[in-house]
Amino acid sequence: TIYSDELEDIDENQFKDAVEDVYEALPAIAANLKNLSDEEMIELITPVEIEPLMHSDKLNLSGAPSAIVFHDEQKMPLLIKSGNAPEQGVWKNDRIPLAAYSILAEERYDQPVNSAVLFYASQGQARPVKIRPAERREVLNILKRIEKIKNGKMPQAKRGKLCGYCPYEQMCQSQGNSLASKFF
Repeated sequence: TIYSDELEDIDENQFKDAVEDVYEALPAIAANLKNLSDEEMIELITPVEIEPLMHSDKLNLSGAPSAIVFHDEQKMPLLIKSGNAPEQGVWKNDRIPLAAYSILAEERYDQPVNSAVLFYASQGQARPVKIRPAERREVLNILKRIEKIKNGKMPQAKRGKLCGYCPYEQMCQSQGNSLASKFF
């Protein structure tokens, strides 16, 4: 079998439950697939390359999108997500990885890549995404912050409401953000 190593620790009841979940999701997936024409759906999810490893020496960035697809006469990254799709567009936290993959694809194919595709597999929805300049800037800012950390400069940690639930709270070097915390 394809995933024999991954499935060896799963008992038969877990497997049966997973199969039932898939069968329950099929009507919704089929309904969502009907929202696009056959040609559009085939174009959006037919890969030119599958999981291509892309690297930028200039940015010191590597990544592998789920696939590269060809849509609207442009190569673009495709990212497959197993979670539920929002009612419109894509989740905000999915946009930055798509922007990063688009930047890598531009360098790899030496052509502009202004769009990407996010496929929500559990619902059978393919969503084209325009990559915004602000998202590209955010990728570059994240890379700068990573470089600073690699060079030994840790960012100032911020205490938040979830800190009390963190198993590392006692070891954390974060300082309080209140005025009183600056004096004590």
